[in-house]
Amino acid sequence: MYNASWPVRMTAGQGEGAPRPGDLVFFGTAGNIHHTAIYLGNGQIAEAPQSDEESRVAPLRSHDDYTGAVRVSGAGGGGGGDAPQSTWGTNVRTHTEPSIGSAVHSTFPGPTGIRVDCQRRAERVTSEGYSSDVWSHLPDDGGSWVSNICVKGPEWIPGVPACDGDPGQGRPPGDGAGPQRQTWGTDVTARSGPSSKAQATDAPAKPTTVRVDCQARGEEVTADGVTNNAWAHLPDRNAWVSNIYVRGGAWLEGIPECDTDQGGGYGDNVDFRNTWGDDVRVHRDPAQGSPAVTTLQGPSQVRVQCQVPAEQVTAEGYTNDAWSYLSDRQGWISNIYLKGGAWQDGVPLCAPGNPPPGR
Repeated sequence: MYNASWPVRMTAGQGEGAPRPGDLVFFGTAGNIHHTAIYLGNGQIAEAPQSDEESRVAPLRSHDDYTGAVRVSGAGGGGGGDAPQSTWGTNVRTHTEPSIGSAVHSTFPGPTGIRVDCQRRAERVTSEGYSSDVWSHLPDDGGSWVSNICVKGPEWIPGVPACDGDPGQGRPPGDGAGPQRQTWGTDVTARSGPSSKAQATDAPAKPTTVRVDCQARGEEVTADGVTNNAWAHLPDRNAWVSNIYVRGGAWLEGIPECDTDQGGGYGDNVDFRNTWGDDVRVHRDPAQGSPAVTTLQGPSQVRVQCQVPAEQVTAEGYTNDAWSYLSDRQGWISNIYLKGGAWQDGVPLCAPGNPPPGR
């Protein structure tokens, strides 16, 4: 009876809080069950202590070899409803997060009935020649997660909603459609802002599926001979990752640009650029003769709001009359000291009716 295919199975390791009233509880070992009772709730069971003895109410802890519990019906709420799922294979592990790198919560020694209330795309798992990035949330297993590669049925379980409300159904990450994307490489660092100098918030050890809601121009990053200044905003991690580590084009197709009220305030009217050279002065006005508000000791990341044609500057054999307003420095810098074209691509002209301070 204990080894039958039940809709929901719980182990002793999940504690006394896992069973619900009406669940069957078992005592002994998985290979030698010697006693069965009905769980009543609040740590109490209904049992017949011995054959031909009257049934009684007793504490679950009155037996020191409680080994687990099962649920006769998977109905009663959650995405699985009246159609509970089942794992397949042996020694299937559930995890505290939808990642095989997270802590193991439970191990199912054989095919086990489970109830799935929602599913989501997360870390990709490969086993027995199959690969999937879909994970199921198991509310009866302490809110743990199991890769759908270990769940009987299609990769995306029909009738079970997505945990984040985005169905993502049948959409492989990195296919250029929708918000689900796949990183590549190992130990890719997500940061609090679109800059390698921003605080690190996460560093997945393996390629990971991420959800991107918008993208913005930030600090220029170079890796493996490729350079890119586009950054993707990851709302599920409240972080940014350089697009150089996201599969797809340098600018992700189908992902909107972050506006000023989205993704941390980096968007159309604030663009990150990089300077070159040492002791570069930022001026109060777009002219070398105006007072310096700060000096950049070496190559620096700056936030460019807009640009204008102004005083002509010559340096290192180049001449340019374009100047950019740096909103984070509250001053102007000649474009001759900015990496990129003489006129910075993608940076708007400063509005004549509403110039920045000092103009």
